[in-house]
Amino acid sequence: MVLVVVVVAVAKTTGSVSRGGVSARRVSASWRAIAPRAFLSVGCPIGAVVVAGFYKLGPTFKGLRFSHQALECHRARPRRAISGSRKPVGYAYLTYGTCDYRVEACLNPLEIQTWPECARNPNSYRADEGSTKGEKSPLNPSNSIVLTSEPELPAESFDGGTRLEMYGGRTTVVVFAPEVALAHEAAEALAPVVMDHALPTTVKRLRVEASQPGDASGCHNLLTASS
Repeated sequence: MVLVVVVVAVAKTTGSVSRGGVSARRVSASWRAIAPRAFLSVGCPIGAVVVAGFYKLGPTFKGLRFSHQALECHRARPRRAISGSRKPVGYAYLTYGTCDYRVEACLNPLEIQTWPECARNPNSYRADEGSTKGEKSPLNPSNSIVLTSEPELPAESFDGGTRLEMYGGRTTVVVFAPEVALAHEAAEALAPVVMDHALPTTVKRLRVEASQPGDASGCHNLLTASS
């Protein structure tokens, strides 16, 4: 994994809001922009799909200190693959807490990834290569969930609740945690900021975008030579 300096163009802090009768007291979660050229340093080629920014939960969360931040470039799927992106994808990830891989196989206590939604959504896991018809069973089954802090934000639960994905129209936020409760608490804290960043689009539009092909064929935020 390559540690890089993320170029921050915009920071969005949080407060306490009420929307649709739901009030959420937020932690210091934020969305921060990434300069597209930052992905060149991790091997993303020109034409790769890149995320425009990333979400963060502040310096600490539930006693876990922010520990690592990086960009990655996910390769395009090979021709024989039946799911995944048709283009290289640049995404951001960060972790809270630490895990000593030298001692034993382990997972970070909390990891948050931010992807372009057009390259990672529920249809990214379907054997019919992103068809929204759902004729075939998902390769990675999920359950739709309702986040109490933002009930209208499309979200799915995977791997027994240890991986949650939120679909904000332009970005997919993925939360990983070995403990189900921690994964849900982190998603609940992030959801209001994801929803704020998605507005002023409609809830109906968010659900339509979450059902688009998940193979990056509809992506528009591409890495260019002038980025």
